[in-house]
Amino acid sequence: MRGKLGRAVILAVLLYAARRYYRNWGTTKEECRMKLPGDELIKPPSTRTTEGITVEAPAEEVWQLVQLRVDPAMTVEQTIDNRALVLCAEPPRFPWTSVISYHVLPRLDDQCRLLARTRIALRRPGQIVLAELAGPASALRTRGMLLAVKHEAEAATRQVTPR
Repeated sequence: MRGKLGRAVILAVLLYAARRYYRNWGTTKEECRMKLPGDELIKPPSTRTTEGITVEAPAEEVWQLVQLRVDPAMTVEQTIDNRALVLCAEPPRFPWTSVISYHVLPRLDDQCRLLARTRIALRRPGQIVLAELAGPASALRTRGMLLAVKHEAEAATRQVTPR
């Protein structure tokens, strides 16, 4: 019995550590704390994740690519040119109300940060469990989208300005 309990505790600790990592994958503490457009659309109780990546391309180039990645199952709630795209999904298309926003933060003339913030309104304990179980898969999907935008923007920039 103690062996099973020990394994369960180890598994819980590992899952908690993984959760802490994927919840804020690639972001700074400052980026996680930032108030961003779309944050006001979902009030607690909710879950929130912020993922980010540095892109070696102008913010305008990245913004154009972000706009092409709109999920047709979501509605556009807000657009701030060259800065933010806020999408919303609600039941019955989604199991819960979700807001996903993409933010392009210019750093230099040829560099920016791309952030993806997800907020999910959770109203019942079962939803909390489902959201936590889906968390790693959602994080991988979001990371894939961020990397796709990064690679495409950087490739387009290299074609325009050979090094």
